[in-house]
Amino acid sequence: PSGITIDGNGLNDVWGTVPIFVRGYSMKVYNRYGEKIWESDDKHRQWDGFYNDQQVPDGVYAWYLQFEGWDDKTYQKTGTVTVIH
Repeated sequence: PSGITIDGNGLNDVWGTVPIFVRGYSMKVYNRYGEKIWESDDKHRQWDGFYNDQQVPDGVYAWYLQFEGWDDKTYQKTGTVTVIH
């Protein structure tokens, strides 16, 4: 999905990837000012829409993913995620 709704209803409350056949992993999320607001090297962890223990405002956030597959190749992906309350 390309969106997250931080409303506590249990649907789309977190956002992230479903990494299959991934060995190394690094995901980062940035706000519109280019400030890194979340990162994880744990491929099973997903972003909950919080930064510094506060919900981020509605908007579009950029993400950057770098991972290493079991084929020993490094891949890079980018995109956006939309946050709605």
